[in-house]
Amino acid sequence: MVGKNFTKDQILTIYLNRVYFGQGVYGVDAAARFYFGVSARDISVYEAALLAGMLKGPNKYNPMINPELSRKRTAVVLNNMVVAGYLSAADRKRITPPSTWWTYKRKKNIPLARHYADWILAQAGDYVTLDQDVTVIVTLDARMQRAAEKLVQKTMKKGGTAALRAVSEVALVALAPDGAVVAMIGGANYKTSKFNRATQAKRQPGSAFKPVVFLAGFEAGLAPSTVMRDEPITIDEWSPRNFKKEYLGEMTLMEAMTRSINTVAVKVSEKAGRDRVHATAKKLGITANLIDAPSLALGVSELSLLEMTAAYGPFATGGLGVWPYGISEIQDGAGRPLYVRSGGGPGRVISASHAGAMNAMLSEVISSDQGTGKRARLDRPAAGKTGTSQGYRDAWFVGYTPDLITGVWMGNDNGRAMKGVTGGSLPARLWRDFMTQALKGTKAKPLPSGQVVDGGKDQPEDPQDNPVETFIKGVFRSIFGN
Repeated sequence: MVGKNFTKDQILTIYLNRVYFGQGVYGVDAAARFYFGVSARDISVYEAALLAGMLKGPNKYNPMINPELSRKRTAVVLNNMVVAGYLSAADRKRITPPSTWWTYKRKKNIPLARHYADWILAQAGDYVTLDQDVTVIVTLDARMQRAAEKLVQKTMKKGGTAALRAVSEVALVALAPDGAVVAMIGGANYKTSKFNRATQAKRQPGSAFKPVVFLAGFEAGLAPSTVMRDEPITIDEWSPRNFKKEYLGEMTLMEAMTRSINTVAVKVSEKAGRDRVHATAKKLGITANLIDAPSLALGVSELSLLEMTAAYGPFATGGLGVWPYGISEIQDGAGRPLYVRSGGGPGRVISASHAGAMNAMLSEVISSDQGTGKRARLDRPAAGKTGTSQGYRDAWFVGYTPDLITGVWMGNDNGRAMKGVTGGSLPARLWRDFMTQALKGTKAKPLPSGQVVDGGKDQPEDPQDNPVETFIKGVFRSIFGN
């Protein structure tokens, strides 16, 4: 392997183009533009010293957070420059803080999506060699991101409902149908925690995993109209219980999903086979290790919010897989493309009829008065599922329209129990409020319906699903006409 040698100036340049300057800003030029509104080529000596001083502690010596501490740190840097011979004592006396100094702490253009920016930065080096200035074009929708941040701030405000119910953390991620991540919240407060709970945290999704189980059941021959009995059961000395600790007798799978009945979900999983559930999860894009136990059906395996949200994508698209991504293109300093995303994901991963069956069931979760997700109801067709892990440690709502797939998680980093928070309460409301703002001005569309037949067998759907039949029809039409 041939190495590459860099001069000290080149190493310093690379470092300054990548180093963190607080407030979600990376690189000296971006920092100059953010803090002073000019290119790094045009900053004053004082401003250069301020940025240099921030490197010891980007948040501690940040002029927006601690203006007085930043001023003192800048003075230390300037004095050191005199000692090192870069400034004369006379020049040093003439350098004073600018008249706009105290406006730093009142600055309002706080950068958006700081957890998202970290997520992108961590990936960029996988696409190109970062030994030069690059421009990374991302998928973020600024309007949706602002809406998400304002709603999360309102939801998590001190003394608010979330705080009173012992909820300290939240995450939200929204995907376009092609997998583009258009909004991301990685936590309640980026300043206090850089950890991204949308991508890095692994938590139990609870009943939000049930759509995977029911889809596996459909692929094994079951249907929404299949009747099973909600009753006490024991498998391998383990007995699942329903959330309300009651049993309702015979019901269709449609009703079982709407009411989120645990015993029926376990029966579906065992009927389909856990191996099939694992395989179905993999088709939907879930790569996490799933347990091989009856409790698999109740979402006890830990997943990330991004992974669980993307798994609902094939329902929104009518069966096409969704691979989340955030980088569309990377350009060099001259604007020439170094990387351009191509391809549209894995293609069809489930049949259109099974996607239609899931949409029929999951829309009832929201639209029915018996549904666990009724607080997420929108003014347009939508579908989704609640999830609550044991002991109220995690609360989820994952849902979608044909235009947007969004997941919300709430809980505590230490796994501490919340005060009765379920996926159908605070997460469902946050999901509803975000979706309402994100989809404002867009036309309502029906969810993909497919063509559902008892037993889960597909009827002819669209040409791409039945290429042989389409070809034969074309031959007959060319001979006999329409």
